[in-house]
Amino acid sequence: MLRARGGGGVTFAGHDDGLADGTGENMPGGRLAIADVVNVRPLPAELAADKALLCGCVSGAASAAAIQDMLRAAGFSDIGIQVKTESREYIATWAAGRGIEDYVASATIEARKPGICCAGA
Repeated sequence: MLRARGGGGVTFAGHDDGLADGTGENMPGGRLAIADVVNVRPLPAELAADKALLCGCVSGAASAAAIQDMLRAAGFSDIGIQVKTESREYIATWAAGRGIEDYVASATIEARKPGICCAGA
C-alpha cells in the first residue's frame, strides 16, 4: 500500500496517531510506504514559526529518527528511510531565497508489521 502526501494519507508532521488507525498496513504482515518531507536539521525559530511553512509541511516535519521511533512504537519493523538529497533544488522553490532546502528533504519511508497477513482467509 502506498500513501502519499496530498492523497489523504498519513503524514509524519508531528503526528503519530495515524499509525494505529486499523488500516491494512497496521495488520500483521502489512506494509507501509510513504513519501514525505523529513527534517534533516533543526529549523531556525523564524522558519519554525512561519505558518505558511507549517501548512506546507516544512516547519512541522519530523526527523528520520523521530519517524523510526514512531514506527517502532506502533509495532513496525524493517524500517527504512531513504532521504532524497536530490530533492534540495525542488524544495528550494517552495520558499525561494529562505534556505528551507538546508533543513528538510524528501524521503521514502517503508516498514512492515511483523506477522502473517490474512491467516485463514
